[in-house]
Amino acid sequence: MSPPDPLNFPFAQVKTRHVFGIVLLGSFVGGLVIHIIFAAFRNSKELSAVDSMAVNLLTGFLILVLLLKILCKNVDLKSVFSFSLPSGALRHALFTGALGFLIAIFAIASITGLTLLLWPTGLETLFNATHNPTNFNELSWYFLTAVVLAPILEEFIFRGLLLERWSFKWGVRRGLLLTSLAFALVHFPSHGVMVTGPFLAGFLLGYLRLRFASLWLPILAHMVNNALVILVLFIVVWLDPSSLNETSSTEDVIPLVLLAVFCLLPVFFGISHVAKEARKAFNEPAFS
Repeated sequence: MSPPDPLNFPFAQVKTRHVFGIVLLGSFVGGLVIHIIFAAFRNSKELSAVDSMAVNLLTGFLILVLLLKILCKNVDLKSVFSFSLPSGALRHALFTGALGFLIAIFAIASITGLTLLLWPTGLETLFNATHNPTNFNELSWYFLTAVVLAPILEEFIFRGLLLERWSFKWGVRRGLLLTSLAFALVHFPSHGVMVTGPFLAGFLLGYLRLRFASLWLPILAHMVNNALVILVLFIVVWLDPSSLNETSSTEDVIPLVLLAVFCLLPVFFGISHVAKEARKAFNEPAFS
């Protein structure tokens, strides 16, 4: 497969090392400066959960601004963020977001079931490894970070800059596979063994970007997916923290298995449908 026409991929000439360099610079240097400013303002070395979320939000916004100002000076961003969508594009985005949600639920149910089966007292440790919002103020900042900023920043990097560059350099199929792997690796620290979910989600979001050209579609699908997952976690974990205690037994595996099987069927058929559509799309002239 020959490289796509660079006119159809505005970010095709953006160097990968420049993307990583700006992300690392913004994450470590910019994040450190913002953290110091917050700590000085609060007159405390340790920040509260809300302050930490605010630091993450501002750091992500800084990275996005740096990428736009430094790497995209000569890029026609109107074509990248076009609202002129073909028929059925919005339906595909909502379908992809819902499918990503089912993938996440399948991963959560499977890993939780295995944890209960192999380590019955370890479920509380598994969920307590990360901080969950405990009040409306924390939840608001968490929502802004996970449902608003993260989809915009991550889609701009993975489905915008990297997918276009790698598709232009190595072909669309390899570009889609590599960006999905990179997306999964970035989420490994927070997802651990459930990293299969981000990999499949990366494939689905990449397909949306390549099929319909606009970045708004994977951003919307990503937002829908994150919002649904956060809603479920809020209901299951945050509203009933007592459910994660040492009284959990292997009997609880049965409903988790049923939930995983229930999600597996639509996930299987959904991914099969997208894969079939992708094969058709990638055989069109724009992808050959």
